[in-house]
Parts: sequence; C-alpha cells; structure tokens
Amino acid sequence: MPKGWNGSPPEKADLADIRFTEVTPATRGDFEILFEQPGAPKYCWCMAWRQSVREHIPNDEKKRQMMALIDAGRPVGILAQIDGKTVAWCSVAPRETYRRLSKRQDDSETGVWSIVCFYVPRALRGRGFAFALFDAAIDHAFAKGRISLRPIRWARHRRATVSWGFATCLRRAAFTTPA
Repeated sequence: MPKGWNGSPPEKADLADIRFTEVTPATRGDFEILFEQPGAPKYCWCMAWRQSVREHIPNDEKKRQMMALIDAGRPVGILAQIDGKTVAWCSVAPRETYRRLSKRQDDSETGVWSIVCFYVPRALRGRGFAFALFDAAIDHAFAKGRISLRPIRWARHRRATVSWGFATCLRRAAFTTPA
C-alpha cells in the first residue's frame, strides 16, 4: 500500500488551473526550486539523456551543466505551475540536444523533438497532471514549428516510478514507441 494512501482514489485536479511555461533563463529559478524539493530528481537534473557518456558525474556537476544549457537559451523543457508554484516538469527539446536515444534513430530527419522525462511529485500523481503535461509538451514542440515529435522508449529506471504513467500517456495520445 503506498505511503499516505487512505484507500480512496486521489481527487482529480482542476487542470484548468495549470499554467505551462518554457524553461528559459527567466524561469530557471522555478526549475531549480522544483528540482531542489524533497523527492525531486536532483540526483539527475535531467541530464541522463543529455550526457554523451554514461560515466558517474556528481549531482552538483549535473546541475551546473543543466543551468549552463538554460543560461545559453537551449530548449530543455517545460514547467507546470499552479497558483504560481512550480509543481511538475517535462523534458521536451530538439532531438539533437540529447545523446543518441535509439539504435534505430534516423539522424537524417530534421525538426524532430523528443520527450524523454517527466517529473510529477508523488502527491500529485493519479490526478491527470501527467496527461496535461504530456499534452502541453506536444503543443510546445509544435508551437516551435517542429514537424515531428518522437517520444523515446521508456525503460524502467531504478529510481523512476513514473514509467507506467509515461507509457499510459503515449497510448492515450496514440503514439507508438520504437522497439
């Protein structure tokens, strides 16, 4: 039984109150505050798919690398906010900003954006935030004039408990994942 679960399903959120913003130098502080919260993925800083090597890099270095990308104006993702508080994150960016995402990746395609990560705090899961975040990420990519969007095939990570929600979002949006 999940910690804090009282036996009844979680209340659905009023998704009309969610505001989505791109992570930019102006919103980087909101991103940083979200990732510094207890339970947030500060062990990764969403650099796992951006680093070209899989060697161990200290968390503070991952944070420094991510902040440098943001400060340089590189697209890294979007934030979800409710009542002015940042509550969730989705990594959506041009595919070339990530390391190779699939052995069968076709690098001749241009204008491809990829979704590689979600972070929705445990207390907000099961309320529709992931679906709203996923939809906003797709809208964000297409608003940038991109012709295609490719979610990666999500492998269950030892620290990730959101992979099932991600797969559900893909199925709901009628995406198929690469083998």
